[in-house]
Amino acid sequence: MSSTLYKNSTMSNVASASNNWPVVTMLFLLLAIPGLPALAIVMSVLVGLVSDELPLAFVKSLYLSKPWAVLVHGLSGVLFFISAPFQFSSGLRSKRPKLHKYSGYLVFVAGIIMALSAIWMHHTLTPNDVGPRYVGLVVMSLAMCISFTVAVKHIVQRNIFAHRAWMIRAIAITLAAVTYLFVEVTFSLTLGQIESLKPLIINLLYDYGRIIAIIGNLIVAEYLIKRSTKKHR
Repeated sequence: MSSTLYKNSTMSNVASASNNWPVVTMLFLLLAIPGLPALAIVMSVLVGLVSDELPLAFVKSLYLSKPWAVLVHGLSGVLFFISAPFQFSSGLRSKRPKLHKYSGYLVFVAGIIMALSAIWMHHTLTPNDVGPRYVGLVVMSLAMCISFTVAVKHIVQRNIFAHRAWMIRAIAITLAAVTYLFVEVTFSLTLGQIESLKPLIINLLYDYGRIIAIIGNLIVAEYLIKRSTKKHR
């Protein structure tokens, strides 16, 4: 009887794992948008430090004069891009719980470093830009740090549902950097075609794009969390 229950539980876990791969794949694709350029920038800066020349034309020469913030932010971003999607794999949680646990700590450390080094990089490369755009960056970075920290606190306390909810919020805030790009393209292709509105939209997105993206992503995150709550009642 117990072996039958175990087999049924295992089959259920495998089924849920297969059903969750679309989420993992989607996260990989979304995080690849900033992750792959970050990898290219890091490799270019490392080569540039040795040869004094940047092999990629789109990488700013300013990065070579002040490379450390760029390297720390880029490397932590690459680690986050590689490890974060797997935290949402049901198969990894059920079959490799220790791997899920330790990779989760890697996501936490990489996310915190990525968030704080973004502020460091801003001060290093554009120290005079401290307007609304900078405020948006600080809000996003602090929100990432808080949400990841709360998520870790809940898993230490073995409150799994609260941990998952805060991980969803943390990823939603992190993905605001990607959402901002989609919002910018959408506005450019729609209202941005109206000449009288174009300057207003450009300034609005430049100053408040991150805040808009964070709010939008958190609305979606709360919807997903509530839907998950109803499923498990």
